[in-house]
Amino acid sequence: MVEKVVLAEKSDGPWAIGVQIFDGTCFRADREVIISAGTYRSPQVLMLSGIGRAQQLQRHNIPVVLDKPQVGENFHDNLLVAIPFKLKTPQNGLSLGTPLWSDPAYQMGLPCDWIITGRVPGEEIRKALARYEHPSESANYLMQAGSCHTETLVVYAPAGAPITNTHLPMDRSHIGAIVTALATESRGNVGLKSSDPRDSPEIDPTYYAAEVDRAIFRAGIRKVLKLFYDTEEGKAMVKKESPPLGLPPLKVNPSDEEINIRVRSQGRTFFHAAGTCSKGPVVDVDLKVKRVKNLRVVSASVMSIPIAAHYQVCVYAIAEQAADIILRDANSDGG
Repeated sequence: MVEKVVLAEKSDGPWAIGVQIFDGTCFRADREVIISAGTYRSPQVLMLSGIGRAQQLQRHNIPVVLDKPQVGENFHDNLLVAIPFKLKTPQNGLSLGTPLWSDPAYQMGLPCDWIITGRVPGEEIRKALARYEHPSESANYLMQAGSCHTETLVVYAPAGAPITNTHLPMDRSHIGAIVTALATESRGNVGLKSSDPRDSPEIDPTYYAAEVDRAIFRAGIRKVLKLFYDTEEGKAMVKKESPPLGLPPLKVNPSDEEINIRVRSQGRTFFHAAGTCSKGPVVDVDLKVKRVKNLRVVSASVMSIPIAAHYQVCVYAIAEQAADIILRDANSDGG
């Protein structure tokens, strides 16, 4: 496991010359060092190397090479909430656990349907943004005519049940709906727990902090409830919602506070974390760490604002672009 980037101080600032692993062994880089440790570990490696907020580094007795307080900041992620519904007729084969799912045709594709993106009325977004003191760059996207605010999936299983601690059985009795807010406005951070690279970093995601995120979730969850409780298809399919232990079921038009309680209790990551080594504050357009020579970051951590989509393809694109940039620079150097 890499402990830190080895940096040499020269007349024009620090240069990355290799890496040191946790047992003290060093490996020298012939050309450059590339950190590709994801949204959580990439900023941790930078901070352990002395690049980060000086106050935090000093607290862990790490020599400050470069005071860069933006490292580890701007954490953003998509939050999801799963809502399980009990089926009226489980024998119809709509959920995992029925013998019908042994048919090979059922294995073609994902057990999902009604995968849609949606929008919240512009006036609701505008009011919510007005109540948030520190809007980010993504706030402008939320107001654009073609922007997406929510994604909803109906899953033929109690999707998310183990994650959200409802522990519903996979016995064909339940299906689930997943609601997520896209292009979220809440921002968190990743910091150091200690100077030991084997320790996980401290993560404060600050989910659901921005009023606009709450407004988007409320609209998305109400839409799902209306789908199952207010349409003929929904009423024919499900008997009731099966809420988590200790919480009441959500009715067709729950109050803001009822939804807030559910999201705060059951909201979980969609594993779309990004932003902690953002392009602009931390790295430049070539993914090089600013004011440090021969050091790049290539991961979702460089994404300065969230996207209204799943992140896998975007991360592939970042990697492809990084490969082109690295090859271009190597060729221009005569390598």
